[in-house]
Amino acid sequence: MHEIKTFNIWQTSKVLAISKGTVAWIAGVFLALRSIDHSHLLAAIVLITGFPLAVAVLGFIFVALLCWIYNQIAARFGGIAFELIPRNAP
Repeated sequence: MHEIKTFNIWQTSKVLAISKGTVAWIAGVFLALRSIDHSHLLAAIVLITGFPLAVAVLGFIFVALLCWIYNQIAARFGGIAFELIPRNAP
């Protein structure tokens, strides 16, 4: 049995913020295309630039907070336990 003892708050938050921002940018592009169809050019610009940035920044903050909370709980009660099994080589 293995246990996740702590998360590196900065690294975990950075990686998830970039991931969330990328997904939000992809969604923003599709939503922007719909906005352009309805002649909402300003909304399209915000969806392509502001939306992904806001998602990434807020994602970073919330993931950092959640990692910190997890680290506090894991230090007192133990971390998430899981079992690893070796993978068969092809």
